Amino acid sequence: IKQFMDCVKVPFVWYQLDSFDNDPVKFFEYLVKGLVTALPDFQVILPEFNLEDIKADKKFYRLMVSIINELENKANNGLIIIFDNLHSLKETDVLEFIEYFISYMPSTVHVRVSRGRQTVTKPSPPLVKMVKYKQEEYGWRDRDGVPKRNK
Repeated sequence: IKQFMDCVKVPFVWYQLDSFDNDPVKFFEYLVKGLVTALPDFQVILPEFNLEDIKADKKFYRLMVSIINELENKANNGLIIIFDNLHSLKETDVLEFIEYFISYMPSTVHVRVSRGRQTVTKPSPPLVKMVKYKQEEYGWRDRDGVPKRNK
């Protein structure tokens, strides 16, 4: 993936996930910082919230929609987002965001999800199906250059 990213002329966010990203507040803070770095005009204001707020008040959903809408407006020339080490995530809210994001992302945004070399937890079946579909649609290839396909 790194070699591919070195060759492309499209802004990208490489989000190296770890166990700390199971906290949705931290996850969104890091994601928005990465998006601002890749797209300097990107502006999403993170509301003051905690985990209970996210689950009770649907701020999580509003934030997801804000991120997607802002990308629709600011990623006109393309953007690649790599969520690396997906196996590190266990928090359902974060996995649901990634699933929702892949489902509704703007056509100019491409997402690559990597589970790393080991699989500690499995993402939800819809996320796996969506990732496989998007990999095929956008021509992602494995380490040997073979196109990834649904099996």
